Amino acid sequence: MKNDRKKRIVVIDDDESIQQVVKMILDRSGYETMLYSTAEPILNGKVDLPDLILIDALLPGIDGREVCRDLKNSLITKHVPIVLLSATYDLAQKAKEVGADGFIEKPFKMSELREKIQSLVE
Repeated sequence: MKNDRKKRIVVIDDDESIQQVVKMILDRSGYETMLYSTAEPILNGKVDLPDLILIDALLPGIDGREVCRDLKNSLITKHVPIVLLSATYDLAQKAKEVGADGFIEKPFKMSELREKIQSLVE
């Protein structure tokens, strides 16, 4: 491994229990994890660019799909992989429409989350 810096993952979900489960999985997998309940910090540039963003598709206020579209349309953030997380029935289609790099349906398996993130950041 050339770079010893831990890969940084931003998790944006308004459900604190989901945040904690995802953080536990990612921390155990060797990632640095930052948790947010809204997308404002990442949209306002108050967060150093992460290696991946995991975002709930259905957030209060600015919707996760809208956030994904905005980030993918920005020269600064368009290269950052974004994975939508949701329990909506048509998540694959919604993820494609907003330019997400992947999606994970809730409820998800720990291995599924690890594999999806690893495939996008390694």
